Amino acid sequence: MKEIWTKDKPEHHGEFVSFPPMMTWPKPSQKPHPPIIVGGAFRLAARRAIRYGDGILLAAPSAGSGSPEEFMPRLRQMAEKAGRDPQIGVGDVGRRARG
Repeated sequence: MKEIWTKDKPEHHGEFVSFPPMMTWPKPSQKPHPPIIVGGAFRLAARRAIRYGDGILLAAPSAGSGSPEEFMPRLRQMAEKAGRDPQIGVGDVGRRARG
């Protein structure tokens, strides 16, 4: 998606997705692209968010995410170790759903 959002004529040939040069419009108004938010339970979603995303939307604590007091220090450590900003955006699906 980042290629499509940011390049005039994106092209990609990867293990799972491949597409020839193409022209796509309109481009997003957010620069360089809209934030990519990864969702799921903490352990796996945190790794994906740090590797590919700009934020994380966590599943309910009962799905294995735990409380913010438990996961925030771990998330910051993981981000720093990967050379990412330790202030990665965080949301909590469980809290919002219970609202």
